[in-house]
Amino acid sequence: MENDFDNQKNKRPKHFGLKHKIAAVLLAPLLIAAFISIVSLRADIYSRPQNFKLKHVIAKIAKIFDRHSINSIPLNSARARMAPIEAAIEAYLLNINQYPATLNDLVTNPGLQGWSGPYLKPKQLNDPLDRPYIYIIDNVKNPAGYTLKSYGADGKSGGKGYNADIYND
Repeated sequence: MENDFDNQKNKRPKHFGLKHKIAAVLLAPLLIAAFISIVSLRADIYSRPQNFKLKHVIAKIAKIFDRHSINSIPLNSARARMAPIEAAIEAYLLNINQYPATLNDLVTNPGLQGWSGPYLKPKQLNDPLDRPYIYIIDNVKNPAGYTLKSYGADGKSGGKGYNADIYND
């Protein structure tokens, strides 16, 4: 009996399982990308040794990972968070027969008959960076009759990349 147990205990698989193969396929490109990044970083450092400073290395690494930064995730969801506001504006329009004067009219009754809100919670009126959405009525650019806008990461109108404004369709 003891021999059977010991034989089973010491048996090891002679091949890689599916989990191991999947892990290898997923990790190999990441390791290759990291290796290439490090090699290019080191080439930059050695090409200009008189200007070498730690802040240059940190800036280079930050630039590599900036494309997939966690800080950009909230901005990507700004457009998705506009959908409930758009639906609330349409419901308000159906009940009152006019667009709300402000987004706050979706939360509190502006004193109009037919208002059947609140259509949203107050926190839904803010973008992912906790700044209020900009609401413009009868904008010529938008055939829906209104525009919802969220400023980019810098919180200012205009900009490019992460600082670009985000609009409803």
